[in-house]
Amino acid sequence: MMTPPATPSTPVENTSREESKWQTKLGSALAVVLGDVPVVQQTDHFKAKLKLAPRNKWFKAEYDACIARASCDLSRHLDEARKNFAVWEKQFIVNIGRLPILSDVSSDQEASELQKRIRYAEHLLRHFGVDLYKQ
Repeated sequence: MMTPPATPSTPVENTSREESKWQTKLGSALAVVLGDVPVVQQTDHFKAKLKLAPRNKWFKAEYDACIARASCDLSRHLDEARKNFAVWEKQFIVNIGRLPILSDVSSDQEASELQKRIRYAEHLLRHFGVDLYKQ
């Protein structure tokens, strides 16, 4: 009897999802808008600790303070993103001669990134209880 030929070996790739830096969904969402900054790290840390010990008043107070700082930063970033998106829209109108539609926004990397940040920031601010107004 003959043995079958050896199958070519291919390197085994890691198929599991990359380990997330953030412990909570809130941390991940904040990082989309604000990036990897200390206020996001602190908020994520205290949110995770608060999940483990929901009755701990110190964690709750620290978490609330982090949320207040994050809300301020989110509001600032939302305003900047809206202004930058308005500039992009004006540029689009001048160059193309019409208003952009959803496919135009999604095909342009800069515009889709701005729109994503705007959506995340608005959702997070509403989640934190901040009333939003559109300009």
